[in-house]
Amino acid sequence: REGRVDGTALPAGMLKTWTKTDPYRTITDHGAEFRAVRLPMRGPVTGDLAVRQALNYAVDRKAMVDSVLAGAGSAASTPVTDVLPEFLEPSAGYSLDQTKARELLDQAGWMPGADGQRARGRTAATFPLDYAEGDTTARDLAAAVARDAKTIGITVTPRATARGVTVMPMALASTRAPFNAASR
Repeated sequence: REGRVDGTALPAGMLKTWTKTDPYRTITDHGAEFRAVRLPMRGPVTGDLAVRQALNYAVDRKAMVDSVLAGAGSAASTPVTDVLPEFLEPSAGYSLDQTKARELLDQAGWMPGADGQRARGRTAATFPLDYAEGDTTARDLAAAVARDAKTIGITVTPRATARGVTVMPMALASTRAPFNAASR
């Protein structure tokens, strides 16, 4: 903003603050980048396939794209994005269906308590969700997952780590990465 940069890549969430700022021009390009929230595959909660599937149905990917990615992308359920249509299998994915998510949890024995929090036996449906420290987009995606998980009775606690290391891709969205160039 002080005129010292000829061009830079910005997180999509920051794009809104630059698009109407003279003398800068925003250039957006379609790319095959994707952002993924990754669930741990082990543990008493996320080690259960039904929980992972329920979370995939509970997450509103379009809302994530619209809010966290400022509309710069498209909702996806696989690492293959819509910019590579020749490799995309449209039927491989999850649609937003929180009723189905609740049914999956019920069938797997994850029952809601009086407060709506689910548990199976003495195991509460709660787990931490790691994201890379300093990555504001990953932080905001993890927070969105936590909000959506709460609606089906699962408590997710986003947690910044030196390396957001987990292994199960979920809630993916391709992005059109913004590139801002000074128009001087």
